[in-house]
Amino acid sequence: ILKYIDLTLCLFNFEHKFYQEVGHTSSHLGHPFSKIEKISKHYVFDKFQLDQAKKYVSVLPGSRESEIKYMLPIYKDFIELHSGENPDYIYLIPTSNEKLHKEIEKIIGANKNVIIRMNSIREFLSISEFSVVTSGTASLESAILECPPIICYKTNPINYFIISKMLKVQSVGLPNLLLRKQIFPELIQKECNSENINKAINELDRIKSKSSEIQDELKQGLCGIGPNNACKLILGL
Repeated sequence: ILKYIDLTLCLFNFEHKFYQEVGHTSSHLGHPFSKIEKISKHYVFDKFQLDQAKKYVSVLPGSRESEIKYMLPIYKDFIELHSGENPDYIYLIPTSNEKLHKEIEKIIGANKNVIIRMNSIREFLSISEFSVVTSGTASLESAILECPPIICYKTNPINYFIISKMLKVQSVGLPNLLLRKQIFPELIQKECNSENINKAINELDRIKSKSSEIQDELKQGLCGIGPNNACKLILGL
């Protein structure tokens, strides 16, 4: 990068700071999540014909086939465990394309407590009490929409062994990285199972009262120079 790239525009400020430390020209462009807002609950209930008397949990297994393979069976077990103790809950799974939609339906099977819809992530997060999320940008979106995430990640043992040797940070979830402390629970590899996800729900009670403060801090940290100023930097090269 130092040799071939003149300017890097970063979505996150920690990326910009890293490049500064190594002497590379960069700027914090900012992230579009700095401007997202919750969608009206009434609109979501009407759009998806949902029962307003129920409580909702968003379950976000990821957008890659490998993530679906490793994460969704765990989330399915969690849904069965949690719904057995909480019959008033419905579990919402948004999907990003038809192929993943069919794969998720195949794994979940017939379950009246699960609703699967395409292109519905923001709507589902806007009405959910909390979310169970595979680590990635969805965890950040969930936190900003004041839907506290339980951040999960599991991959094959060889991949994890390699990744764990490269990591130099304690947290893997984007909201925790941006807040520079572990606010939201993270369940990684062996810790990622249905029982631990169910237990982690208790940790969310202390977060819910601070959701608005956390949202403001995250949004503020995602604001950068913006596209107009970025264009000026590019033109000045």
